[in-house]
Amino acid sequence: MKELRNDKLGNKCKKLYYDILNLKKIDINNYYCANLLDWFDEVVLKNTALYKSKKDTTQQDQELYKKSRQNVYWINFGRNIGSEFQDYHYAVVLFETKYTAIVVPLTSKKDHDPQWIIEHKDVIVDLGEVAGYPDGKQETFRQMWN
Repeated sequence: MKELRNDKLGNKCKKLYYDILNLKKIDINNYYCANLLDWFDEVVLKNTALYKSKKDTTQQDQELYKKSRQNVYWINFGRNIGSEFQDYHYAVVLFETKYTAIVVPLTSKKDHDPQWIIEHKDVIVDLGEVAGYPDGKQETFRQMWN
């Protein structure tokens, strides 16, 4: 791939800045714009860390930390836009290859079902109580999408 000169990088950053300003005009709460910038920053920081871990022979490649199948892990789903899971959630690892993992996020039960659970009852599995949460047992749902 051809190297991106600093002046071209600056032009791309200016274009991105003006595109976000245009988006901000239609986003009354600026929530979407803030999430978009947080997501972009997170992608840059994570890729920097991954690149450094691959180049430094004294470190383990950060993408190669194995998670055992069937175990529950506290996973950072990152900053996402829209209705995707974001931030930290418990999840069960179903399958993992060298650089990809398939996980099922877990959602703790609330006093009342949120709207997304009511709308998707046909794809929600009630797991009952799951031990090992920081505050003890937790009643949990699991999403199963078709």
